[in-house]
Amino acid sequence: RCWRQKITAGAEMVITQPDVVPTLAREWRDEIGHALPGVFSDGRSSDDGNKNQKNQNGEIEIVGGVGLASSSASAVTWMRLVFGQDWEVRFEGSDNNSNTPSKRIKQVLAEYALAENTLDADTLKAWGVERAELAVAEVLCSQGQKFHGVHLMPITSTGYDSAYLLADAIATLVETSRR
Repeated sequence: RCWRQKITAGAEMVITQPDVVPTLAREWRDEIGHALPGVFSDGRSSDDGNKNQKNQNGEIEIVGGVGLASSSASAVTWMRLVFGQDWEVRFEGSDNNSNTPSKRIKQVLAEYALAENTLDADTLKAWGVERAELAVAEVLCSQGQKFHGVHLMPITSTGYDSAYLLADAIATLVETSRR
């Protein structure tokens, strides 16, 4: 809904929510691609047929947000920022099916908790950077979805340190995705 409003209002660039639960992010990108045809590929359109101003290339610039959690606590913070403070209550009762948002969010949180409890500090940092690299690659190399860049969103000092480690990987992926 917010995307449609932004596009209809003439947005030339949109930054997505951070990709904190990869499977949910994939589904969301697919939903946006179907709900707003052309947004990820050849410019913007809206249901009422209005064409808004486009950038010089005739497209909306879409920048993929990537959350950079460095601990289980920062992962919980990201879940609350992306899905709302009450995400656990909002998705409550949906746990009967293994593929619900609640289960997938809890799975990611469990992965962070496990990593934090079993890895030393350097390995945990490398693991977090690797997760972020995979999210960046998925955003920039998505089939049928043209992103114009990535916005890393760290929320801790360790996350900011990790963001520097990702700079070269992101530059390489951006160049690769433009070919």
